[in-house]
Amino acid sequence: ENLVDQQLKALIDAELVLDDGSNTLYSPQPNSESYNQLSVLAAPVQQSLERYFMTVTLLVQQGSGRITSKQVEDLSHLLGQRLGVLYEFNSPEFFDKALFRSFVAALGKLKYITILDGLIHFDYRLINMAQDARLVLNADTLNALQHMTNVSEEEVQSAIAGLAKKNVRRPRVKK
Repeated sequence: ENLVDQQLKALIDAELVLDDGSNTLYSPQPNSESYNQLSVLAAPVQQSLERYFMTVTLLVQQGSGRITSKQVEDLSHLLGQRLGVLYEFNSPEFFDKALFRSFVAALGKLKYITILDGLIHFDYRLINMAQDARLVLNADTLNALQHMTNVSEEEVQSAIAGLAKKNVRRPRVKK
């Protein structure tokens, strides 16, 4: 039995997750004590799920074979900063480039993406992952993330050019 199955079994045993017996899991009734306990357990991972969904949505909206890992990292960082300002997220990890980099690496390790000629390629599984987020994220957050990640090719290129300029170090003037 793997770790995920063990954790699910513990949640089912505690009646924080319900099993209908046909391979479908669901949450307890809203306003129940079990639902409130599940919400408390879920709160610490909510921003991580939002951050990862933002990255997956960005990939899917840009399309397979159209964006590099570095571009995803940079754009996710920018979008994370914007969301942080909009929603007053006060956690720097929401826009930490290293976390986006490691998430993209994890997607590769799990074979959800492959990198060919520097570009990220993916299949229906990543698209399904983006669609399944509606089962985890609340509707307002989902809509905001989808809206924020819906950027045109021109906006992507403009953001990348802006980041490139920002990353060029200006020579220091000696006194």
